[in-house]
Amino acid sequence: MLRKLYPAQVYVEVNPADAKARGIVTSDPVRVESRRGRITATAFVTRSVQPGHVFVPMHYEETNRLTDASSTPIRSSRRTRRARWSCGRSRP
Repeated sequence: MLRKLYPAQVYVEVNPADAKARGIVTSDPVRVESRRGRITATAFVTRSVQPGHVFVPMHYEETNRLTDASSTPIRSSRRTRRARWSCGRSRP
């Protein structure tokens, strides 16, 4: 049921200031990288994300390529707070 409620393609939320600095607009394909991996996602520019941060929902399998394989002790969710991220416009 929940899978029907969110977009089929992975997306990344980006703060407007960060998006502007990187030439990103909503619906652009963007590259998101961490020390663990890299994915391409669709940009969603929103003020709900603080400058310097990105948000990729955990519901997508692709998210696991970016996060630490260990779990947090409280929620058993993957650790993302320690991950260093970079985000930029994807080139074809």
